[in-house]
Amino acid sequence: MQNIRDALTTPDVIPSPVQETPCTVDLCLDDNFNNCKTVEEGYFNMGSLADRGIPNDSVESLRVNGQPGCAITLHQHGNDGGWKITLHEGEYTCANIEELGGKCNDMSTCKVFRDET
Repeated sequence: MQNIRDALTTPDVIPSPVQETPCTVDLCLDDNFNNCKTVEEGYFNMGSLADRGIPNDSVESLRVNGQPGCAITLHQHGNDGGWKITLHEGEYTCANIEELGGKCNDMSTCKVFRDET
């Protein structure tokens, strides 16, 4: 009798899989998520960012969009040198970027990717 009661009162919970969505990042030229340009998965050097309307050393806030595991790695210099931070899904103001080891208006290259780890 206990097994029947358990079967009736304990539903089998099957988690639904996360719907995969494209990884994109809104790179914003001010700290209030305004004047943003969207980049997709890939590597972006100073030239390719400038071609998208994002001048060198101009990003103050950003949004990492998509799931699961979307991320961006920001690099200080054009040769991927200097400071570097990786940010996952979410919104980041200038203060957030600095708390995590980056700097505002000081990014030259970036990589948007799906973190499989």
